[in-house]
Amino acid sequence: MQQLPEPEAPAPPAEPGIHPSGTLLSDRYQIDAFLGAGAMGKVYRAEHVLMKKTVALKVLHPEMMQNAEVVKRFQLEAQAAGNIRHPNVCTATDFGLTEQGESFLVMEYLEGETLQSTIQAYGRLTPLRAIHIAQQICSALEQAHNEGIVHRDLKPENIMLIESEGDPDYVKIMDFGIASVRMEKGSSEDNTTRLTQAGMVYGTPHYMSPEQVVGADIDHRVDLYSVGVVLFEMLTGKLPFDSDSLVRLMGMHITEAAPAPSSVCPEAALPAALDALVLKLLAKAPEDRPQSAGAVREELLAIAESIQSGKKLPVQIQAQLQALPEIAANHRLVSSAMQKYQELGFASRAMLIGAMGALAAVVFLSALMIVLPSREPTPEKKEAVAIKETVSLSTERERMLQDEAISQALAEAANGEFGALYALSEAQPQNAHLHYLTGLAETNAGNWKKAFTRYSQAIQLDERYTNEPQLLDDVFSRFETRSASTAEPAKEFLLKHPSHRSTARLETLAQTGPSHTIRRRAFDTLHESGEFEKLAAWSQAAMELRAASGCDAHREKIAKVVEVGDRRAMPALRAVEALPKTGCGFLKRQDCYACVRDDIKNAIETLEPSNR
Repeated sequence: MQQLPEPEAPAPPAEPGIHPSGTLLSDRYQIDAFLGAGAMGKVYRAEHVLMKKTVALKVLHPEMMQNAEVVKRFQLEAQAAGNIRHPNVCTATDFGLTEQGESFLVMEYLEGETLQSTIQAYGRLTPLRAIHIAQQICSALEQAHNEGIVHRDLKPENIMLIESEGDPDYVKIMDFGIASVRMEKGSSEDNTTRLTQAGMVYGTPHYMSPEQVVGADIDHRVDLYSVGVVLFEMLTGKLPFDSDSLVRLMGMHITEAAPAPSSVCPEAALPAALDALVLKLLAKAPEDRPQSAGAVREELLAIAESIQSGKKLPVQIQAQLQALPEIAANHRLVSSAMQKYQELGFASRAMLIGAMGALAAVVFLSALMIVLPSREPTPEKKEAVAIKETVSLSTERERMLQDEAISQALAEAANGEFGALYALSEAQPQNAHLHYLTGLAETNAGNWKKAFTRYSQAIQLDERYTNEPQLLDDVFSRFETRSASTAEPAKEFLLKHPSHRSTARLETLAQTGPSHTIRRRAFDTLHESGEFEKLAAWSQAAMELRAASGCDAHREKIAKVVEVGDRRAMPALRAVEALPKTGCGFLKRQDCYACVRDDIKNAIETLEPSNR
C-alpha cells in the first residue's frame, strides 16, 4: 500500500482497520471516503487516479480471507457483474488484491433510491411506471441469461433507480453475490461455476421460486418468478405471499396459487393483460411461466402500448365522455387526430379537465363549507373555495370548447402542429382558458418551458388557475424529479404562484416525500415562499424531522415532535419507522437509522399509546 505524496491537508484519523482518505490501493484507486462496513467487509468511495472516475470499492475484511466460500462468492460477484455488458446492470470493472492481501471489487458508484424505498414511499406505482421499470429489469436479465448468469436473488432491495438520460427511473441491478454463473456458453455442468449444492437453499424467501425453496436444480426461470413477485409488489404495494412464519411463507410458494394483483388492489384499475402476465410469471412450474426474459419484456411493452394507444380507453375517460354529451359530440371533430391514447389523453385533459371529481366536489361542497367564522380561513374553507373554482373553470372551458376552431386547433396540437393554436392565442391574448389549454398542449409535447410560460399567463389573467389540479400535477411532475436542474423551473413557478393547494402538496411532500432530496426541496420551497411559518406547529415539526440528516439532528427533531404532542405528526414518524433497515455498510446491508430506532419507537408509543 502506498500513500499519495504530501497531501494538501492531513486526513482525519481513521478508525482501526479503515483505510484513511487519500490512501492509494493497488496503485490506482485513491480512497475518497469510507461509506460503511458489514460483516464481510468495507465499502469506500474512491477515484481511479488515472481515469479520474468515481467508483465504489468493496474490500473484504482480512479475517474473511480465511473463509474460502466467502472469497469464492466475492469472486463470483465480480465475474457475474463484470461479464454482463448491459446499461441496466451495475458493472464491476476490476477485481484484485491490495498490497496487504485483501480482496477488493470495483463497481459503478451509484446515487439514487432502491426500488424498495420507492415502493415504500409511494405505496404502489402506476401501471405504466411499473412496466417501465420491469421491462428494464427484463432487458438486463435477458443479457445475463444469454451469458449463462442467473441472479437468484432479485428483489427491490437489489434494484437501484437512478436518474440517467433524462429518466428518473433508470434501473441498475446489483448484487450478483449468489448468482449461478456459467463462464463459457455451451459448457457442460462440470464447467459451470456453482457454489450451490443439491438441497441447499439460496435467495430471499419472499421472492424465491418454488424450485429454490425446495433446493431443486434451477435455471434462468427462477429470475422470472422473482420478476413476477417484484411486479406484483410494484402494482399493489403488497407481496403475493407473506407470513410471520418462515416455514409457512416458503410453503405458500410451493402450494398456494398466487392472487391476481387486481383482486388485491382493485382501485389500481389494472389492465387484464397485465394481471394475466403477473400470474403467468408466478406459476409454480417453470414450464408454465414465460420461457425467457425477452418474451416477458415484449409482452410488457405491448401492454404499455395498449394503455397508451387507446385500444381500450380507461374507464374514467369513457365515463367522462358519456357524462358530457356536448363534448362527446365535439369528439368527432378531432377523432382523426387522436388515434393514440396519449393524444386522446391530452385532448380529454383539455376538454374534460376538472370533470373527474366534479360530482364528488358538489356532493361534499356543502359539508366543507360548514366551518366556524374566523379571521384566517381554515384549510377546509380554502379547499371548499378551490373546489368551487375548479368546477367553475371546467364549466367555462367546456362552453369555450364548443367552438369548432378551438377544438380543431387543439386536435392539431396533439399531433405536434401548433400553428393554429398559437394564432388563436395571439388573437385572444386576454383569454386565460386558451393560455391554459395551450399549456396543456405544450406539456403533451414535452415543451416544459413553454408550458410554464403559458400557465403563468393563465394565472396572471385568472387567479383561479393557481389551484387548477392538472396545472399543479404538471408542475409537480417536474418538481418531484431527482434532477435539480429539471426541478428548478418548477420550484420557481411555485414560488411565483403560491396557492392553497400547492402549499398543501409541498407540506405533504416535505413530510412523506419519496426521497430526502425531494423532501428537502419541498421544505426549502415552503421556507422561501414564507408559507412555512403559517403552518401548524405539528406540521413544522414533522417536516423538520423528515428534512433532518444525521443521528443527532434526527433525535432533536423526534423530541420536538413529541414535545408538540399532536398525533397528526404520526405519518412522519411512521415514515421514518418504515425506512429500510439497509442501505449502509458493506453491500449496503446495514441499518442507516439504527441510531434512532429506539427514539422513533418511544415517540410512537407516546403519541399513540392505545395501539401499543
